[in-house]
Amino acid sequence: MKWPSFKITEPYTSWTHRLARWFVRPLAHTAITPNHLTTLRLLSGLLAILAFGYGTRGGEIWGGVCWVLCCFLDRADGELARLSGKCTPAGHTYDYVADVVLNPMLFLAVGVGLRYSNLGMWAILLGLIACVSIVGSSVWGEWLEKIDGSGRKAYSGVAGFDLDDALYLLGPFAWLSWLEPVLIGAAICAPVFALVALRRLIRAGRINGASAKV
Repeated sequence: MKWPSFKITEPYTSWTHRLARWFVRPLAHTAITPNHLTTLRLLSGLLAILAFGYGTRGGEIWGGVCWVLCCFLDRADGELARLSGKCTPAGHTYDYVADVVLNPMLFLAVGVGLRYSNLGMWAILLGLIACVSIVGSSVWGEWLEKIDGSGRKAYSGVAGFDLDDALYLLGPFAWLSWLEPVLIGAAICAPVFALVALRRLIRAGRINGASAKV
């Protein structure tokens, strides 16, 4: 029996990248720019945050819809940039800022929305823990990529999936009313990822510092 391959996913080769590339290919030679898609992503992400923050069943459903769209646009803007040759430092910064704003705030919004659930006001604290930890992971991960300089991602995926593809699952989990266990899991796992990223960053800084002295 041949086991499935669990090789590290190379940058921009995940299944979601390939799907986004297929969708945006017709836009490569139009007036639509990657920044237009990033702006749409920012708007859809903010709508998802507002919807989840309401804490209603309708908010969860529509929040999930907006969030899945937001995640897809996160892939689409980069793919359009590469296909059209419009990769710029400013565009990368815009996309990165959207990441740092939307991903953490979504979990805080979920916590606020679950304040009347079985978790009570603890939901807000759990959301805040996840929010702060994801900010740390994002910032330290970006620094790691700059120090490494090889183009590799700080957080690699396997079998054609990137680690952040897991964010897509928040949509289906919201539709299934599974946000409580998701929030608890995020409040436990996100600090671990943040601490691992910080440890890697400190180690990379020491290695670079030692190399510079040689």
